[in-house]
Amino acid sequence: MNYENILTEEKGRVYVMTLNRVSKRNALSSQMWAEMIHALEYFEKNDDLWVLVITNNGPAFCAGSDIKELATNSWHPPKGYEDWGLGGLIHHYFRKPIIAAVNGMALGGGTEIVLACDLAVASEDSRFGLPEVGIGMIANGGMLRISRQVPIKFAMEMALTGEPISAQTAHEWGLVNRVVPGEDVLSAAMALAERICQNAPLSVRYTKESMYKTMDMNIMYPSAAWEINDYYTSLNLQTEDKIEGNLAFVEKRKPEWKCK
Repeated sequence: MNYENILTEEKGRVYVMTLNRVSKRNALSSQMWAEMIHALEYFEKNDDLWVLVITNNGPAFCAGSDIKELATNSWHPPKGYEDWGLGGLIHHYFRKPIIAAVNGMALGGGTEIVLACDLAVASEDSRFGLPEVGIGMIANGGMLRISRQVPIKFAMEMALTGEPISAQTAHEWGLVNRVVPGEDVLSAAMALAERICQNAPLSVRYTKESMYKTMDMNIMYPSAAWEINDYYTSLNLQTEDKIEGNLAFVEKRKPEWKCK
């Protein structure tokens, strides 16, 4: 499908979505929101795509929601996808890994998109912020995720002051995995994605889901967290890829994953 506000490309097992509303600093309009959800649904349903990379053209990763549309009450989610949240990422869970490749500013909803991703690479000039309190709003998904990804005092500073932080500070606080020169952002994110794609896809998905479900739970044994962990371990042991992985290791060859 041809989009007006995003670009998409399949690179082997990796699906790359590029935010491309450059003249508006990639602020999410209603139409852009709909295009992102269409692309995300395609990624989610395509068994040949195992990892998603979200990046941007222009000097801003994403400036958040389209304030002009918000001011005129014309900003809205795509019909039938209201529960997916901003950009299709904030509320909706994806079993496959998602990597943010941030080049430039990520403010408001832009930072919320980064927080919703599993991994993040940022350019040296990137900045991250949750400025919603400055315009009489609150960082919806940002409030829930920021305190789980960086220490609480730093989370409070971002959420309550609205002041952006540098890429280096974001790295020090644990908000991003890598900080690289701008020209290397996509290649660094692709390197992470391709490394993930070397592993058994179902093992990766079960690992991700188990980690998120047990994130705030007591891990003393026995506990509900261990029940969840054992459930996903049991699922994984029943996969064809588990057998293939073991055989490939013994036979000293690369495994041929079937995603079964």
